[in-house]
Amino acid sequence: MISGPKYEFLLTGSARKPGVQLSATAHDFGPSFCLRQPMPKTFVLELVNGDNSAISIESTFEKKPYLDV
Repeated sequence: MISGPKYEFLLTGSARKPGVQLSATAHDFGPSFCLRQPMPKTFVLELVNGDNSAISIESTFEKKPYLDV
């Protein structure tokens, strides 16, 4: 026993992958010209919940002046 008692735990569980489909897994915006007022380029990524139960999808992305999610 070093610096206190030792505890052992037996953990079991089960899980499954949620049925989420994405409309795309990659996107290339192509070449962009550097202008004073650049033309915004957008892409819509659609997420579809094909599961029987509700899910929650969160992003830790922080909005930037040049990129928004």
